[in-house]
Amino acid sequence: MNLNMNNPNTNIKISRMFIFSYYKRLILQSLFTLYFCFSLNAHITQDSVILSAMKDELNRNINDLSLPGYDKPFYIAYTIVDVQNFEVNATLGALLSSDDDRYKDWHVRVMVGDYDLNDENYSYTKPQEAIFRPSIQMPAEDDYLGIRRSLWLTTNNVYHSAAQTYKSKVDLIKHKQLNKSDLEIPDFSKAPVENIYINSPMLRYNKHDLEQKARSISAVLKKYAEIHASGASLSVVESVVYFVNSEGSVVRYPLSLASVTVYAETMAEDGETIKHGITYVENDPDKLPSADSIIEDTKILAENLIELRNAVRLEENYSGPVLLQNEAAAGLFENLFFNKSENLIASRESLQSSSQMNVYYSQNDFSLESKIDKLVIAKNLSVISKPGLKKYNEIPLLGSFIIDAEGVIPQKNLILIEKGVLKTLLNGRTPSRNVPESNGHNRFSYSEGNFIKQVGPGVIKVENTEGIAFEQLKKSLIEQGKEEGLTEVILIKPLNVGGSVKPMNIYSIAVKTGEEHLLRGLKIIPAELSVLKRNVACSDNYFVSNVMVKVSYPSDMIQRNYLTGSLGLEGMPASFIVPDAVLIDEMNFSPIRKSLTSLTPTISNPVK
Repeated sequence: MNLNMNNPNTNIKISRMFIFSYYKRLILQSLFTLYFCFSLNAHITQDSVILSAMKDELNRNINDLSLPGYDKPFYIAYTIVDVQNFEVNATLGALLSSDDDRYKDWHVRVMVGDYDLNDENYSYTKPQEAIFRPSIQMPAEDDYLGIRRSLWLTTNNVYHSAAQTYKSKVDLIKHKQLNKSDLEIPDFSKAPVENIYINSPMLRYNKHDLEQKARSISAVLKKYAEIHASGASLSVVESVVYFVNSEGSVVRYPLSLASVTVYAETMAEDGETIKHGITYVENDPDKLPSADSIIEDTKILAENLIELRNAVRLEENYSGPVLLQNEAAAGLFENLFFNKSENLIASRESLQSSSQMNVYYSQNDFSLESKIDKLVIAKNLSVISKPGLKKYNEIPLLGSFIIDAEGVIPQKNLILIEKGVLKTLLNGRTPSRNVPESNGHNRFSYSEGNFIKQVGPGVIKVENTEGIAFEQLKKSLIEQGKEEGLTEVILIKPLNVGGSVKPMNIYSIAVKTGEEHLLRGLKIIPAELSVLKRNVACSDNYFVSNVMVKVSYPSDMIQRNYLTGSLGLEGMPASFIVPDAVLIDEMNFSPIRKSLTSLTPTISNPVK
């Protein structure tokens, strides 16, 4: 368009254009301001409804709740996790499912007695549970009366159980003519009152875009006839945690996670099933890798599976030195510190009553409690919890957190092991014999849509004072093999793809030639913590592993993929900062037995 500034008609047109442009900007600014205020007010309204319902019902119960002949509660805590959950699953480019759900996950804790002696940590003939998941539904929407009614009924039920348990516990102690001072471990630790409100922008994700991303990733495996089963899943969990207790703490903070998982399965000619997968985890779906990047990783995954079909089988047991790289090294530390019977988590001994009315503390056979101030790993290693650390070498840390699920702010630097000597253990507000107070590590673990409270790690750093270059570690691996009369030694390294959880390839290295061969048909015999007490050599570089940890306790040890972790959005978000290579002087492997019958499909795969 040509504009003639000397033409009076043109001047009129220009004036009108400027006026229109001015008012257009004014209207747009007003609309944006209204939208921002509406969004902010929506947040405030939502929070005020949920927190008001929680505080009002808590105050009513702590003041009025009682039963004739029983003590009143001295502590009540409510937790509500307001959740928006999206999950999509696809295979070969087609959707299997797509679910978008909003709900509230919630917890009620009621204690009768006092901090020294209450209804918890006690088992008798008919055990009662003082903390449990409610069966009464809470409205997904922010309805003040609906929330209060759910809390009211559940609080009533938990209180009845807690009051009866406490009375039984006190009666037993009186019957045995014991005093409170005779009990060796208090039942609940005091903690500072916290009022923390952490605001957060709502995650903005497009359901259609995420579905298309799952389709496109899963479709790439159409090209591989050797793959018998495959798929891609994408999950987004956006939640806000609300916590109040009768001590006066009021806490609100965001807790969001997003993941993509790709898996594939094939079968070797001898019938061995070979499965591999990759999981990417972030706290925001926008931070996940692009579809193109994941597709390239998926191709590498598929080609690696095909290579494994023809890999050498382990034919006999192996016991000897092993060198672990990157995620394999991180996986070793994660397993030894948090997935074994002796782990870095405090273990409470509960008060027991036998049929003969004897009173005793349960035996704590699987705990490191008795080893505090003793050497538990090599002197060149220290382990430190750094929950508030947000980045390491500019890498964001998934496990970073500000406050735990019990409303306790964790210590910034908690030394767990110093130069091989155990100093303390992670704990919440339930005292153990040697860790009497909380250090702020009662966290949320996510499982099948539920948020479960348990003590576990956030950010863990393994420090090494005697760093060795990787090539020197590899030479030492081969030299140790020669000294032990072995013909081959073992190297474990992750597949060269992105992701938090990825396949671990196991190689045999010939001690004479240094030649590497990919192995299959073997399983790792899980090591114990004592493996780190012997000769442990670590690299001079550090590596960050962001994973979802499945914390195990002695009473509920779970099966998991050793070193590789578990696929999908399951567990507790954690970060491990560890040496990027670790040489262990002895690990054990055993061959997987071959099937005596053919399990391969009779006719060929229709996907070609």
